[in-house]
Amino acid sequence: MKNLPSISSRNLAFISILLFFTGAGSLILEVVWSRLLRLVFGSTTLAVSTILVAYMLGLGLGGLWGGRLSGRLKNGLKAYGWIEIGIGLYAFLAPAILSLYPHANRA
Repeated sequence: MKNLPSISSRNLAFISILLFFTGAGSLILEVVWSRLLRLVFGSTTLAVSTILVAYMLGLGLGGLWGGRLSGRLKNGLKAYGWIEIGIGLYAFLAPAILSLYPHANRA
């Protein structure tokens, strides 16, 4: 097993708080997207199913690609931060993107 870097309890607490807010943000986005997708599909079941599939696919692909890339990263926490910023930008744009779908369904 590789030698893991030691981490102070203060840094561990800080990282734990960041992960908590990441999870809370994810749950908030799930609720918002399910409400927006309900307007697209007309059904809560289809909306929640779509979100569940997207989350599971994201977790699976993230685990697969993250496992392959983790050995090459010098600072994993910094890379995680950039990934979270990218997810945040996508989450900010997602309602605008999803608002286009009801118009496509009417056409």
